[in-house]
Amino acid sequence: MEYFEKPGRRNTDRTLALAMERGKELGIRKVVLASTYGETAEKLMDSGFTVSVVTHQAGYKEKGTQEFPRK
Repeated sequence: MEYFEKPGRRNTDRTLALAMERGKELGIRKVVLASTYGETAEKLMDSGFTVSVVTHQAGYKEKGTQEFPRK
């Protein structure tokens, strides 16, 4: 188990590395990832995992808008 001194984006890369390492050990090939803006999802695009990305509903921050980019 690993703990981080402070919360935040600074921990994303290490968290993903740990999760992918453990996933490979367990033979997991498909993952579900929560992402608001797509930055974390992009980091897994070439990971070798099949990634399903979920985000919160359209209009969450501002009526009629979607924060997650189409790309």
